Amino acid sequence: MGDRSLNFRKMLMGISQQISERELNALKYMCLDVIPRGRMEEILDAYELWKALEEREKLDSENTGFLRTLLTTGMEGRTDLINKLDTYEKQTPVNHMSQNLTGDGEDDGEDLYREFDYVVENVGRAWRQLARKLRLTETDIDCITEDNVRNLREQNRQALRLWKKREKAAATKSRLIQALRACQMNEIAYYLEINKY
Repeated sequence: MGDRSLNFRKMLMGISQQISERELNALKYMCLDVIPRGRMEEILDAYELWKALEEREKLDSENTGFLRTLLTTGMEGRTDLINKLDTYEKQTPVNHMSQNLTGDGEDDGEDLYREFDYVVENVGRAWRQLARKLRLTETDIDCITEDNVRNLREQNRQALRLWKKREKAAATKSRLIQALRACQMNEIAYYLEINKY
């Protein structure tokens, strides 16, 4: 783990330890357009909220804009938490441009997070087969597996995120559906086709 990542985790930990249950509920409410209801119900503390935002590429060590938006608009008067974020950003150059609560900050193509959520819930152990159809390498698959041992859902999600990160605008819903059909996962493909999110 590099210094940037370590400092990022320390900063999030410092903020998490000072957030009350009422404040956490306010932050969760502000993220309703970003995090699906099913995933939101699993979030019982600030650590889980940060993890969910990372899954949706709303938060990482180089992009704290969405976190700043949450803290400044959802937790009035908590300048102590903003100060923790300010300190981190001064120590570590980041993209701290504010993001709105539904936008992704930059256009990397279609928003596929809800489709990803459905695939993660339904593909199971066959995620490796799907990953190969999405042109991930065996090395990619091995690294994802090692980084998320015993967490099948996270392995699946990380594979989909890596595909989207690499393909950018070329990572479309129709390409995902084609890959699912190539894996004979026709029911999942059909569900994605008929559901307009």
